[in-house]
Amino acid sequence: MVTKREWLMTQIGPDGKPLAKPGKGRLSRAAEAAIRDAEAKGMTFDEVTLERPNRYSAPKTVQTENVSEPVTVAKPESEPAPIVRVIPAAKPRVRPENEGWLISKPPVDKSHQKEHLIAFSNCAKCTQRIGFCNCANGPVGPKWVNGVEGEPLLLSKP
Repeated sequence: MVTKREWLMTQIGPDGKPLAKPGKGRLSRAAEAAIRDAEAKGMTFDEVTLERPNRYSAPKTVQTENVSEPVTVAKPESEPAPIVRVIPAAKPRVRPENEGWLISKPPVDKSHQKEHLIAFSNCAKCTQRIGFCNCANGPVGPKWVNGVEGEPLLLSKP
């Protein structure tokens, strides 16, 4: 018996070419239809099994410089150790608040504008969350709010 691909290589398609090429790959619709017709007529095919070599199946011979005879390296007897992922401990929380507040002051020449209350969840200096910020003066707001760098955030909503 032959495999499906070997049989298709002997069959000629409507374009005058074989229905399959040697090797692996997808079969065309015409090739699939030819296989269905052949199986309907009672033809059987061999199953294709891929045998992949086990990399630990045979001992490997290694030639070293100082030894006159080759050294045989055998298959490792034990399974490799499982990979252990170490998760770092959580950082301690410094304060219970999760957000800080800044009041944006309008520029002097635009006194008709109102003040706005802006909430922040990260410190602009250390980029940590407000509850985990260890800055000496506490969490600070970004410079773009009032043009002042390092302005401390209000930890309760005014």
